[in-house]
This record gives sequence, structure tokens and C-alpha cells, in this order.
Amino acid sequence: ELLAETLRELGVSNTDIDEVAKVANSVKDDILCKGMEQASLFSRLGGAAAVDSVVDLLYDVILEDDSLSKFFSPEVMPQLRKMQKDFLTFAFGGNPSYEGSSMRKAHKRAVSNGLSDVHFDKVANHITESMKELGVSKSDIEEVAKAVESLRDDILCKGEEGDLTTAGNLFERLGG
Repeated sequence: ELLAETLRELGVSNTDIDEVAKVANSVKDDILCKGMEQASLFSRLGGAAAVDSVVDLLYDVILEDDSLSKFFSPEVMPQLRKMQKDFLTFAFGGNPSYEGSSMRKAHKRAVSNGLSDVHFDKVANHITESMKELGVSKSDIEEVAKAVESLRDDILCKGEEGDLTTAGNLFERLGG
């Protein structure tokens, strides 16, 4: 409105004012967001409480899946849940460093026991479904799915080893 008033005072035609208004509205969000950093996925998901919920629900579902539960020993589940929460906190941008094992090292034994693309796909699906159940936005679920897929080769010990701990968090790896 203020822009339109100023343009009218300067003698600009209504047609031109309408065109300027359309252009201004089309870039308004870019102008208003310029210089603002996007919140990390960790923050958008709801922080530590959300990561805890996702991991707990995920492992509950995995342990009910006979094709996946064979890779998990009940006595190490509390430790595994903690390690997964630490990793996801890092991967989602909630912590600048990760002190845990590389994905290859963490999954090497499971791969030697038959962990395959089929299992990876099931876990990836369980992650997506767990996040949906917890009300995570579609765009954030898609971002997580991309990140999970980017870890496939390391988790399944294929190709050359990547070093996630020096690659930055998920937000940085997806382009910021």
C-alpha cells in the first residue's frame, strides 16, 4: 500500500502500479528472509525430545519386524538407542560433532550376517513411517529420506568408505 501510494504521488499509472505490486509480491518472501539462516532440521523436528521419540518408535517397529530384529541383540538396545540418538542429533544439525563409530564400522558385523539392500529399504521405510506417525512435515521427511539414502553404501559397506564425521551435518551435506 505504501509503495502504491508513493507511486501514485509520482504520477505512475495504475496499470504500472499493479505490475510493480505483482513483482514486489513475487519476491517479498525472498526479501524478508534475506540474511536469515534456516533453522536446522534438528530444530524444525523439535529438538532432542523429537529425536528421542523418532528413535524409540523406530526401534520398537524394527524389533517387531522379524526380518530386521535378527540383527539386534536385546541386551545392547539401550546403548544402541543412545548411540542412534547421538548420531541423529549430529546428522540433523543439533550437535557440531559426532564421536561414534563410522557407519561402516557400526554396521560391518550386520553386513557379514546378511544385512542387505532389502533390509536397508525396510529400515528407511520404517524411518519414514515413524516420522509420519509423529507428525513430521513432508518436506522434513523427504530431507531425512535423502540423507538416509546417502548413507546406503557406507551402511552396507559398499564402494569406497565415506567419512561422515568430516562431511558436516545433514543440513550442510544437503547444501545448507
